[in-house]
Amino acid sequence: MALLTDTKARHIKPDDKPLPHGGVTGLTLHASSTKGHGKWVLRYVSPVTNKRRKAGLGTYPETSIAEAAKVAQSMREQLAAGIDPLELKRIAAEKVNIPTFEEAARKVHQEQLSGWRNKKHEKQ
Repeated sequence: MALLTDTKARHIKPDDKPLPHGGVTGLTLHASSTKGHGKWVLRYVSPVTNKRRKAGLGTYPETSIAEAAKVAQSMREQLAAGIDPLELKRIAAEKVNIPTFEEAARKVHQEQLSGWRNKKHEKQ
């Protein structure tokens, strides 16, 4: 299969079928509602769940054909090693510790305790 060219990608229309990249298995350019624009999608089978998954790799033309191929190839290497790239991304997002409102309020309350003159304010 021939590689996707920039000329072909720039002329993609909203009603067109997804254009395969041709160099990376499962990488396609899906047309958006604007002519010449689309989104990159990598379709694969997860080695963890054995289910078909789709990973978005950005929009065209903001993400070039070469950049999308590079990202897709690195994801394919992770898949070959038995790692699901979307699962890895989800785990990394969970590690970002954003406190809940209650946790933040309790922390501020503890920090402010020393500045209050009246002890009844501590109980509020």
